[in-house]
Amino acid sequence: MDVNRKKYVGREFLQRMTASSDRTKAFQIALKDFADSASDNRLDVAGGLLAIGADYSEPSFDRGFALCTLASIIRICGLVNNEELQQRLNDIVDKPSLEHMDQHVQIQAFSDFNIANRDQIRTRALIALTAVNRSLGLQRIDYFIKQYGESEFGRDLRELRKTICNK
Repeated sequence: MDVNRKKYVGREFLQRMTASSDRTKAFQIALKDFADSASDNRLDVAGGLLAIGADYSEPSFDRGFALCTLASIIRICGLVNNEELQQRLNDIVDKPSLEHMDQHVQIQAFSDFNIANRDQIRTRALIALTAVNRSLGLQRIDYFIKQYGESEFGRDLRELRKTICNK
Protein backbone atom coordinates (compact mmCIF):
# COMPACT_ATOMS: atom_id res chain seq x y z
CA MET A 1 0.00 0.00 0.00
CA ASP A 2 1.46 3.40 -0.93
CA VAL A 3 1.98 6.12 1.69
CA ASN A 4 -0.97 8.26 0.58
CA ARG A 5 -3.33 5.28 0.82
CA LYS A 6 -1.93 4.43 4.26
CA LYS A 7 -2.47 7.99 5.43
CA TYR A 8 -6.03 7.89 4.08
CA VAL A 9 -6.77 4.71 6.05
CA GLY A 10 -5.25 6.27 9.17
CA ARG A 11 -7.30 9.47 8.77
CA GLU A 12 -10.51 7.49 8.26
CA PHE A 13 -9.86 5.62 11.50
CA LEU A 14 -9.11 8.85 13.38
CA GLN A 15 -12.34 10.41 12.10
CA ARG A 16 -14.38 7.38 13.11
CA MET A 17 -12.85 7.34 16.60
CA THR A 18 -13.21 11.10 17.18
CA ALA A 19 -16.82 11.02 15.95
CA SER A 20 -17.52 8.43 18.64
CA SER A 21 -15.48 10.09 21.36
CA ASP A 22 -18.16 12.51 22.53
CA ARG A 23 -20.11 9.55 23.91
CA THR A 24 -18.09 7.10 25.97
CA LYS A 25 -20.31 4.13 25.15
CA ALA A 26 -20.15 4.81 21.40
CA PHE A 27 -16.37 5.12 21.59
CA GLN A 28 -16.06 1.82 23.46
CA ILE A 29 -18.25 0.12 20.85
CA ALA A 30 -16.20 1.59 17.98
CA LEU A 31 -12.97 0.43 19.64
CA LYS A 32 -14.38 -3.07 20.21
CA ASP A 33 -15.50 -3.22 16.57
CA PHE A 34 -11.99 -2.25 15.55
CA ALA A 35 -10.49 -4.93 17.83
CA ASP A 36 -12.82 -7.51 16.26
CA SER A 37 -11.98 -6.47 12.69
CA ALA A 38 -9.67 -8.49 10.45
CA SER A 39 -5.98 -8.49 11.37
CA ASP A 40 -5.05 -7.02 7.99
CA ASN A 41 -7.44 -4.11 8.59
CA ARG A 42 -5.90 -3.40 12.01
CA LEU A 43 -2.40 -3.52 10.52
CA ASP A 44 -3.45 -1.15 7.72
CA VAL A 45 -4.79 1.33 10.29
CA ALA A 46 -1.58 1.10 12.33
CA GLY A 47 0.45 1.63 9.16
CA GLY A 48 -1.67 4.65 8.26
CA LEU A 49 -1.24 6.21 11.69
CA LEU A 50 2.50 5.62 11.52
CA ALA A 51 2.65 7.17 8.03
CA ILE A 52 0.94 10.32 9.32
CA GLY A 53 3.20 10.44 12.39
CA ALA A 54 6.36 10.05 10.31
CA ASP A 55 5.47 12.64 7.65
CA TYR A 56 7.23 15.92 8.43
CA SER A 57 4.95 17.77 6.02
CA GLU A 58 1.90 16.95 8.16
CA PRO A 59 0.79 19.49 10.77
CA SER A 60 2.34 18.80 14.18
CA PHE A 61 -1.05 18.29 15.81
CA ASP A 62 -2.03 15.62 13.27
CA ARG A 63 1.32 13.86 13.66
CA GLY A 64 1.10 13.86 17.44
CA PHE A 65 -2.54 12.75 17.46
CA ALA A 66 -1.76 9.88 15.08
CA LEU A 67 1.20 8.74 17.22
CA CYS A 68 -0.87 8.86 20.44
CA THR A 69 -3.67 6.92 18.79
CA LEU A 70 -1.15 4.39 17.48
CA ALA A 71 0.22 3.96 21.01
CA SER A 72 -3.26 3.24 22.31
CA ILE A 73 -4.01 0.50 19.76
CA ILE A 74 -0.64 -1.32 19.67
CA ARG A 75 -1.92 -4.32 21.65
CA ILE A 76 -5.19 -4.51 19.69
CA CYS A 77 -3.19 -4.59 16.45
CA GLY A 78 -0.85 -7.31 17.69
CA LEU A 79 2.20 -5.09 17.24
CA VAL A 80 3.88 -5.55 20.61
CA ASN A 81 7.60 -6.18 19.94
CA ASN A 82 7.17 -5.60 16.18
CA GLU A 83 10.74 -4.83 15.03
CA GLU A 84 9.79 -2.86 11.92
CA LEU A 85 7.49 -0.60 13.93
CA GLN A 86 10.18 -0.17 16.60
CA GLN A 87 12.66 0.95 13.95
CA ARG A 88 10.24 3.39 12.32
CA LEU A 89 9.32 4.91 15.70
CA ASN A 90 13.01 5.10 16.64
CA ASP A 91 13.58 7.05 13.41
CA ILE A 92 10.91 9.55 14.44
CA VAL A 93 12.42 9.85 17.92
CA ASP A 94 15.93 10.34 16.54
CA LYS A 95 15.07 12.73 13.72
CA PRO A 96 12.31 15.09 14.80
CA SER A 97 13.88 18.31 13.55
CA LEU A 98 12.64 20.46 10.72
CA GLU A 99 15.67 19.68 8.57
CA HIS A 100 14.03 16.40 7.58
CA MET A 101 10.96 18.02 6.10
CA ASP A 102 10.21 17.55 2.42
CA GLN A 103 11.80 20.25 0.24
CA HIS A 104 8.35 21.34 -0.94
CA VAL A 105 7.36 22.32 2.58
CA GLN A 106 8.18 25.88 3.52
CA ILE A 107 10.64 25.83 6.40
CA GLN A 108 10.06 28.43 9.08
CA ALA A 109 12.85 29.97 11.09
CA PHE A 110 13.80 27.71 13.97
CA SER A 111 11.93 29.16 16.91
CA ASP A 112 10.67 28.21 20.35
CA PHE A 113 7.41 27.14 18.69
CA ASN A 114 9.28 24.74 16.39
CA ILE A 115 11.33 23.38 19.29
CA ALA A 116 8.13 22.75 21.26
CA ASN A 117 6.61 20.93 18.27
CA ARG A 118 9.76 18.84 17.90
CA ASP A 119 9.65 17.89 21.57
CA GLN A 120 5.93 17.04 21.43
CA ILE A 121 6.40 14.77 18.41
CA ARG A 122 9.41 13.13 20.06
CA THR A 123 7.39 12.56 23.26
CA ARG A 124 4.47 11.02 21.39
CA ALA A 125 6.82 8.78 19.40
CA LEU A 126 8.45 7.70 22.69
CA ILE A 127 5.01 6.84 24.09
CA ALA A 128 4.25 4.72 21.01
CA LEU A 129 7.70 3.12 21.13
CA THR A 130 7.13 2.21 24.78
CA ALA A 131 3.80 0.62 23.83
CA VAL A 132 5.60 -1.53 21.23
CA ASN A 133 8.62 -2.37 23.40
CA ARG A 134 8.46 -1.13 26.99
CA SER A 135 12.12 -1.82 27.74
CA LEU A 136 13.42 -0.04 24.64
CA GLY A 137 11.03 2.88 25.15
CA LEU A 138 12.15 3.39 28.74
CA GLN A 139 15.78 3.09 27.66
CA ARG A 140 15.27 5.85 25.07
CA ILE A 141 13.41 8.04 27.57
CA ASP A 142 16.33 7.65 30.02
CA TYR A 143 18.77 8.64 27.27
CA PHE A 144 16.86 11.85 26.56
CA ILE A 145 16.42 12.63 30.27
CA LYS A 146 20.22 12.59 30.58
CA GLN A 147 20.61 14.65 27.43
CA TYR A 148 18.04 17.32 28.36
CA GLY A 149 18.82 17.45 32.10
CA GLU A 150 16.83 20.02 34.06
CA SER A 151 15.25 21.70 31.03
CA GLU A 152 11.48 21.79 30.71
CA PHE A 153 11.60 18.92 28.22
CA GLY A 154 13.82 16.91 30.59
CA ARG A 155 11.30 17.44 33.41
CA ASP A 156 8.44 16.43 31.11
CA LEU A 157 10.28 13.23 30.22
CA ARG A 158 10.83 12.40 33.91
CA GLU A 159 7.07 12.80 34.46
CA LEU A 160 6.38 10.60 31.44
CA ARG A 161 8.73 7.92 32.77
CA LYS A 162 7.08 8.02 36.19
CA THR A 163 3.63 7.68 34.59
CA ILE A 164 4.72 4.73 32.45
CA CYS A 165 6.40 2.95 35.37
CA ASN A 166 3.30 3.35 37.57
CA LYS A 167 1.08 1.46 35.10
